[in-house]
Amino acid sequence: MAGVFVTTYELQDFSTFNSTGDSVAEFRQKWRNSVVTLRESALAVSTQKAYATHKKSFLKFCTLAGYEPIPVAMHMICEYIAYLSSRLAYASIKKYLGIIRIMHEEQGLEDPHVNENYEVKLVLLAVRKKLGDKVERRTPMEPDILLKIFAFLDIRNPEEIVLWAICLVGFYGLLRVSNILPPSVGEFNPEKHLTRRDFRVSKEGVIMSLGWAKNNQFGERVVQVPLPRLIDHVLCPVTALERAFGVTGEADPSGPAFMRRCKNGKLTPVLYDWFRKRLLGLVKRCGFEGEQFGTHSLRRGGASWALKCGLSSDVIRLLGDWKSDAYQCYLEVPLEDKIDHMNKFAKALPRA
Repeated sequence: MAGVFVTTYELQDFSTFNSTGDSVAEFRQKWRNSVVTLRESALAVSTQKAYATHKKSFLKFCTLAGYEPIPVAMHMICEYIAYLSSRLAYASIKKYLGIIRIMHEEQGLEDPHVNENYEVKLVLLAVRKKLGDKVERRTPMEPDILLKIFAFLDIRNPEEIVLWAICLVGFYGLLRVSNILPPSVGEFNPEKHLTRRDFRVSKEGVIMSLGWAKNNQFGERVVQVPLPRLIDHVLCPVTALERAFGVTGEADPSGPAFMRRCKNGKLTPVLYDWFRKRLLGLVKRCGFEGEQFGTHSLRRGGASWALKCGLSSDVIRLLGDWKSDAYQCYLEVPLEDKIDHMNKFAKALPRA
């Protein structure tokens, strides 16, 4: 078997493979730069911003308290929790603590397992009792609210035509608006945000294809969402789309699905913040408190309306493409239905 196994390794002359003429240092630097780019793209921009905020907060605390940030001592964490409790909700405090593990692992240190420490758990429990753990959820934007919003729209205004189409796509598709609109022109990604090519006409209406979502970040599947055609109905998503695409007909099919026209006549993508501000402005004009609503109200509104229509929770989970049981947080049984159920419960009771 001699010669089958190589027990020593020698550097060979691969200079003929180096067509660019880079030196060894340049070759290494090229791939180090590539690693940096890959690491940055591993996290969503919103996640990177959140981590930066959490890190800044912890470093500020350490500076004020005169502590070295890492490695941490558990008494530091307890004090940091108390510090955060003066301005943050309990759920936010839990999120802010996550950066401590990341900061350690970035330095090649072991995870300190902050949440498993007895003293830390005790302080968190006390803070939870003090602050409560209620999550403020956005009010569902159901059809009655959508109709009130429509009443305030100027359907001759191209921008409001486009805004209305986005509302209905979010409602019927049970979508996160971040799936529909980019945060900025530079951050538009045709693999993450809707393009015009993602819509195709079908016999029943329009089929919308989604290749990316919060729970589908690797594009392992394409989710198809049917949008129904409703004849002579202001809540028809197909009519709204046809009108929105019609007023911006020259838009690039591979570009952002929703465009609006600037004062100079040029088209520009509808961005998340623009849509959010315009939507909340309309909500206030309808007489509602703007703070109760957000872009997520459309996704929640679609889910809660589906429940009122008698769709099962399994079907709602399928329509909203939820992988976990998080969808249950979107479903709130109306008080009227609870009263009706309890009356049936009471009527069925035997008499003495």
